[in-house]
Amino acid sequence: MIKTKFISTGDYFFSFKRGELLGNIKIIISACFKKVLFTFLSFLINLKCIKKKKFAEEKITSILIYFPRSSGMGDLIMAGHFFKLIRDQFKNAEIDLCSSTISFTNKNYFNNFIKHESGIFKEVKSLSARKYDLILFPEKSLFGVIVLLFLNINYFVGYISQYKLFHNMVNSDYPEFNVIKDHYYYKSLNLLRIFKKDFNYIPTEHLPIPIDNELKPACDNNKYCVIIPSVNWNNRTIDYSILKQYTDFILSKNSQIILLGSGESKSRIDKLLSDFKGSNLIYSPGKISIEELKSYIKNCQFVLCGDCGPMHIAYALKKPVYTFWGPTSPSLRIPPDKMSVEDFIFPKDQCKVSSCYNMEHKPFCKSCLRLSDFNDVNHFERFVEKVYG
Repeated sequence: MIKTKFISTGDYFFSFKRGELLGNIKIIISACFKKVLFTFLSFLINLKCIKKKKFAEEKITSILIYFPRSSGMGDLIMAGHFFKLIRDQFKNAEIDLCSSTISFTNKNYFNNFIKHESGIFKEVKSLSARKYDLILFPEKSLFGVIVLLFLNINYFVGYISQYKLFHNMVNSDYPEFNVIKDHYYYKSLNLLRIFKKDFNYIPTEHLPIPIDNELKPACDNNKYCVIIPSVNWNNRTIDYSILKQYTDFILSKNSQIILLGSGESKSRIDKLLSDFKGSNLIYSPGKISIEELKSYIKNCQFVLCGDCGPMHIAYALKKPVYTFWGPTSPSLRIPPDKMSVEDFIFPKDQCKVSSCYNMEHKPFCKSCLRLSDFNDVNHFERFVEKVYG
């Protein structure tokens, strides 16, 4: 049996097998370069924050919430409470959201939506068209840090390096976000403590997300579930043989299955369609719209997936969910007020590599791949029985 060795370089923790050393050296170099670049850019941003300004809320007439993520639908959904509270805090200000989409939050929180550009200079040009009194940066992003360096910042609060807040205001009495212990809700909500020191708000569920154009799935009946066979990270995906057994059990309940996903899911979808040819599996080739995704999930009986954006859509729509987790604890990502029917698989809870909980380490620590060894099909069958009553 090939032994697995573990190496630690600074904050990075990962494993490699004999014969994979060269590939992992490339990972080390890439990770270290990214960390050095982030540190340097954070230093430049920090220079903008050296001269602290006394914050005057009455002078805030325009706010930009900058969320430069090409995906991150789950992060947007979890930031819903933050968006709502910013609107409550600055009732008379114009608030713009710059993101890849506005489909996962209440549009009434914002005056304008600015589409996130893929190019840095296009983004700078787009955001420079208007001067903002306050810029809020609730998500760490290398792309976003570079863009912020080119913007004229009056007041600024946001996450630039790890989970430490950067800002250029005098008052700075706030606790730092702890990625290992704090629910992800608090990451964005922590920004509010800059303006309101006595801030105390505990969300108990995802806020409802809008469905602008509800579309009915092409099913013969209303009894169907949604399966997303794979997600971006291997350590959030179960072995195909187990997925096949799950699929077989669902079909035995005379239920239809809508297969969603592209990219990392496509090969598994093709396998399922081949192995269950002529069965009640429905798959529409091509990329579906966000509205289609939300509609499919809203009208389904349950969702089977890894830790991903559609999982958060299901929670926001209060649908039963069966999920698989890698390095991050579900107790820090799913709503604290758990639904009556929900289950998750999280073998990581017995892993002693606590540093792997840091989102920075996901690609490098392979100890979470034990999820591929999970084979308790009975656990899933009990979940389905609860859903179908």
